[in-house]
Amino acid sequence: MKQRETTGKSHAHHALIDTIEAHKPAEAAELMKHHMLDLLSGLDLTRGRPKPERLADLLR
Repeated sequence: MKQRETTGKSHAHHALIDTIEAHKPAEAAELMKHHMLDLLSGLDLTRGRPKPERLADLLR
């Protein structure tokens, strides 16, 4: 599983923490939902090429 660069979104973390500290659970939940969707959209969940099981396939 490959992952695109998603760690640079620290502003999302700061906004979420600020909202939690402000005791705004509905807003925090919405921010978390958007943050998780951003993370999921950055994932590459495709499988790579299958590994050859036979030596002949490996040498192609």
